[in-house]
Amino acid sequence: KDVVEIGLSKVQSISYNIPGFSGEILKFGTIVMQTYVGDLIINKVEHPEQIYNKLQDAVAKVEKSKGSYEEDIEV
Repeated sequence: KDVVEIGLSKVQSISYNIPGFSGEILKFGTIVMQTYVGDLIINKVEHPEQIYNKLQDAVAKVEKSKGSYEEDIEV
């Protein structure tokens, strides 16, 4: 078992791919998270679109809270 921890604030972009007809039928795909230190590729993800949406929401929340924190510091 390999574990990789990436802070959500380090994520630059997220994408997913569902390969071919079998991927569509079985609902499996690949998620790619681009970070400052390189890409994290997660293969054989069940329902990658749902996971992608959850990751996007989580990253957006971190960005929003970081922005409000920085505004508080500047005031």
